[in-house]
Amino acid sequence: MISKILDNIFMNKFRILYNKLFQEAVWKIAYRINACHWPFEYSESFHTIPNTPKYWFADPLLIEYKGGLFVFCEAFNKKKNIGELAVMEYVGGNWTNPKVVISNKYHMSYPFVFNYEGIYYMIPESAENNSLELYICHKFPYVWEKKCNLLENTKLADPTVIVEGKQIYLYAYTEKKEEYIGYLYSVDPRQGLCSLLHTKQYLANEGRPAGPVIPISEYYIRSSQDSRVMYGQSIIWNKFRIVNEQIEETGIDVIINKKILIDQKTGVDRIHTFSYAGNMEFIDYCEFKFDLLKRLKILKRKWDVSKRK
Repeated sequence: MISKILDNIFMNKFRILYNKLFQEAVWKIAYRINACHWPFEYSESFHTIPNTPKYWFADPLLIEYKGGLFVFCEAFNKKKNIGELAVMEYVGGNWTNPKVVISNKYHMSYPFVFNYEGIYYMIPESAENNSLELYICHKFPYVWEKKCNLLENTKLADPTVIVEGKQIYLYAYTEKKEEYIGYLYSVDPRQGLCSLLHTKQYLANEGRPAGPVIPISEYYIRSSQDSRVMYGQSIIWNKFRIVNEQIEETGIDVIINKKILIDQKTGVDRIHTFSYAGNMEFIDYCEFKFDLLKRLKILKRKWDVSKRK
């Protein structure tokens, strides 16, 4: 019995080391037509939107606009080792080719678009620039202009907007040295203001936002990333409310990566975003592939990041 336990521990450690050394994570995005409901439905297959020679795609965030469906996403430029922001439109039963709409000299991801009083704004993740940025749309969905930095000297992950009437909340996350904190802000996009309301300490790495909230009666379903064992381990669905400018949250379901059906095949290695709008669901996922040069590529990526600072 003890020998078997030790063997399992050894194999787990060997697998982790092997993945770190030789398994490259290739991210993709996939969609399906489905009326989102709880618990999560595994029987219907998602369909992958292919990556391109120049980009792989992640962080798909759906939004409806004048009866149409659009998905904004991270487009990772493989040559430059940098995230850019792209958009696709659902036309005639198919998604158009991704078009990059925002590209900076620093990495960007998680392009969260929202409508407030008839104006469309975007708050993406821009942690590499030590900022939380606000963009305004002049011609949807392609023409964007940076309005301001809502916050500076900060590294917030996956900022997620929640619009409640005239009130706009933003929930974001930091993880550093095994300290995991969620931050609830009040945002005024017209004035470019962002004020901290509440912080939530997580005991484990399971609170990072994983897509827009889904309204359900008197509460929301909030997707969060379960990265307690590894990044992208699974997605947690949380019953989520904001009461007196504080967070109430309870986990109610888990989207299990090994059970997801994609292109009629069951199981993927990692997932970390879920988005729903207009009877359409989007996820991102990755599959590992063997890469003998993985560590060299990581060093190259770190070198590219250091040059941008």
